[in-house]
Amino acid sequence: MPNKIRKYFLITISLLFIVIANSSPVLAMAQSPRGPKKYIRVAVVQKKDAVDLQLKGRYRIYSLNSENLIKEGKNLRAKVKVGKNGIELGEKRLDIVGIRIETASDAAIIINKRKFRGVMDIIGKPSETLLLVNHVDIEEYLCGVLYHEVSHLWPLEALKAQAIASRTFALYQHQVNKDKEYDLTNTTYSQVYGGATSEKYRTNKAVIKTYGQVMTYNGKMFPAYFHACCGSHTEDADKLWKTNLLVLKGRPCAYCACSPHFNWSRKVSIWLVRKKLLENGYKCGKITSFEPAAYDASGRITNIIIKTTQGTLEISSNKFRIMISPTLIKSTNFTVRLYDEFLYFEGRGWGHGVGLCQWGAYGMSREGFKADEILDFYYPENNIMDIWDNGTYAQ
Repeated sequence: MPNKIRKYFLITISLLFIVIANSSPVLAMAQSPRGPKKYIRVAVVQKKDAVDLQLKGRYRIYSLNSENLIKEGKNLRAKVKVGKNGIELGEKRLDIVGIRIETASDAAIIINKRKFRGVMDIIGKPSETLLLVNHVDIEEYLCGVLYHEVSHLWPLEALKAQAIASRTFALYQHQVNKDKEYDLTNTTYSQVYGGATSEKYRTNKAVIKTYGQVMTYNGKMFPAYFHACCGSHTEDADKLWKTNLLVLKGRPCAYCACSPHFNWSRKVSIWLVRKKLLENGYKCGKITSFEPAAYDASGRITNIIIKTTQGTLEISSNKFRIMISPTLIKSTNFTVRLYDEFLYFEGRGWGHGVGLCQWGAYGMSREGFKADEILDFYYPENNIMDIWDNGTYAQ
């Protein structure tokens, strides 16, 4: 084979491998993290009447309270729901509050067509709904998180920065929620977690490359918040939560202008705004004025004054944003104009603005910054450590 043809052949094969690796769950799973285990608890289903359960491979099902073995075997498909006196597993009625499912290492737990690693608790609540809690190793959990938080096609240093931030956030929540039923949820209010179904080759690689690494501040882990795009300035955490730490102070950011969310605009109907206000207990007549009350140092609006025919309301801008929809009103850095039938918002950024700006991390990685440098920029005075070098954090 001539050298020129051989060169193009090798390039083609390499590109083909990359495409397959990023699209194949088999190859992604082959890159699973290996090392010491640290388990956390993630609520993957809440307030559902029933779930579809499928077990592929060897399994055992125990009573959640007594740990008595209820059923074991190979392969199972059943609908699980809350009965009058406990859990219903297919046709089997169990007079118990919940079950625990454990599987062999090569088996799979599939809930509503989504695959999970680890152990699954299915709990019947007094409200006659189900709570499903996945006990999963922190590293395997992160493999199911990163794909939902950032693109698996981004530069590896940006993915590594996200992995360290997500690991820090998760283990901090594990510490503060140890007396609750679970540590995290699988929603945007915690971290989006899709189980093994969401794993990709490159995001798994970022988790493996940063195995066990977390950030600390003054020797302690902290809630390493992050968001999609800050719109040129991150936010102080204490503007939103009771967290006044130097490591979570806002700062100017010149790296996220490439984001498709850097500038945005939305029309929001007056009918929707009034409906949401009424649903949240506010007395609201016809809206006659809608104005920002004040701005903070990052350029974000702190409070909104809404004048109506039934009185004047002053509402936290963040509360208003969440109330209406965080996908409609992407941030509190906006201007607004009132028209007869709608409010017209023009804004910058997406998310609460605290901590890591994900599109900023992408921009920094494109300019050659390493993961630790990205984290130093967004979390000033942080220190990166390995939890397995200090038994305190690995407990």
